[in-house]
Amino acid sequence: MWASIASSNGFDNSKGMLEALNKEMTPSQIQEAQGLARECLKKNYKGC
Repeated sequence: MWASIASSNGFDNSKGMLEALNKEMTPSQIQEAQGLARECLKKNYKGC
């Protein structure tokens, strides 16, 4: 989730970490993490 948020905010170093994590995660885990990232952004990072 946090790597996805960092990548969407333009942190270049996070792209490599996100790629590495995606190789280790299942498609459903990736989908869940992306959903959590979207929820976190909607909440303005409160309660994430």
